[in-house]
Amino acid sequence: MSPSRTLPLIAFVVSIAACSDRRELLIGLPASNIENSGDANGAINYLIDCGAGPQAPPSTPQGTAASGHIPTGLSPHLGIGFQEDNGGTWLQNSGVKWDYRWAYFSPTSPGVDWYNDWGYGAADGSFATTYFDECDAQGFVPVVQYFNLNGDYAPAGDTTQTLAKLQSASNMSDYFGKFKVLMEKAKAFAKPVVVILEGNVVGLLQQQSHSNNATYAAIAASGLPDLVGLPDTVAGFGLAFLQMRKAVGASNVVLAPDVPYWATGDFISANTSDDIEPHVDGQYAFLSTMGLGTNVTGETFNFIATNPLAADFDWFLYDKADNGNQSQDLWWDPSDAAPITSRSFNRYAQWLKFFNTVSSLRWMLWQIPMGNSNSPDIDNPNSAGGVAPTAAAGWKDNRPEYFFCSQSNRHLGQFADAGVIALLFGAGGTGCTDQTSDYYPDGQLFLKSHAGAVVSAGGFPLTP
Repeated sequence: MSPSRTLPLIAFVVSIAACSDRRELLIGLPASNIENSGDANGAINYLIDCGAGPQAPPSTPQGTAASGHIPTGLSPHLGIGFQEDNGGTWLQNSGVKWDYRWAYFSPTSPGVDWYNDWGYGAADGSFATTYFDECDAQGFVPVVQYFNLNGDYAPAGDTTQTLAKLQSASNMSDYFGKFKVLMEKAKAFAKPVVVILEGNVVGLLQQQSHSNNATYAAIAASGLPDLVGLPDTVAGFGLAFLQMRKAVGASNVVLAPDVPYWATGDFISANTSDDIEPHVDGQYAFLSTMGLGTNVTGETFNFIATNPLAADFDWFLYDKADNGNQSQDLWWDPSDAAPITSRSFNRYAQWLKFFNTVSSLRWMLWQIPMGNSNSPDIDNPNSAGGVAPTAAAGWKDNRPEYFFCSQSNRHLGQFADAGVIALLFGAGGTGCTDQTSDYYPDGQLFLKSHAGAVVSAGGFPLTP
């Protein structure tokens, strides 16, 4: 069984249940007053009245204001998917033809990772084939969150060592040697495979290099023949993924870096007094030489991905046992009238739109929380590998209801105009709501019934 990894943003916690490892990579959010809690049930001013549920999808393609194109081989409507490890059957048994099924390919300890099936198989990367084939047999495009750098390589320690790991030739030789095997397995699969690279890493590299993408990294110095000619720089680290895909000929791999919104040192979604556009410009200037723009490989990334503060909002507010003993109100205002200077969906969409415009690349949002207004603010036992609950479990959030309640076409359309082509849901923290525990007052699992209704109606169409 593959591990489940999570990346919200506050302190570093590891817990292990059986052979499943859950890791919260939490990067020091700014202090925040509890402004909208109202009562013990959370930020009730930001909860949503779902009304009659999602609207019927429009008949014409949406997202005409988005820059760039949907990558070849991906859905022409807004893709919806969920995290599910190898062996899981919930998505298949849900009765909904979801688009994507995603999993972490990452270590539980150094040297125990996807490459050797977490110690249960040969060290030849064959687990990748197993996962791809299983997704395909169940009718889903496989998505990989390739998250290996910080867990598998020396120097050991917290995420402040990210740049130092890139500066070791032996690290980079092993790292890109394994990535080449992933590309070979994907090429042999011969159908689209989506790979999202190293959640949070490019943000950490921007901070640790002080936005200098010419900072040394051992890329050509790794000694791998396929990387000869690439610069030994942080920029070369990004280019190495493109070069390895090209060398293998894995043209069916749809490749993206994870782009965290805090890379310039500020949390754009939380620090509402900051002007968004200069942060986007600074982040794009750093990333453009890593493969978003024209470069020596002759290839570029196909899209960009981001993790929109993965854990349920009330998890951050109340679950001190799991969130680093902090209490932070990070709720987003769902009002259509919320100014972009507020902590709101409108502000987040504006950041996405600015980056889509400057990069001409579409977005996938991954590990989106699954709590709703009916979540009881108790730990979900299934998130630690237990039995799926038969009643609501997990923590309140408003993101699923924002996208799949009575204003669904307006909200999905706004994010489509910002370049979003897929919503990938995942339980981002110990005890968070997942697709087996997001029960609504109607007795149904919310995303299965509400997002499922959009899928079953033909999907939310996008401009290619």
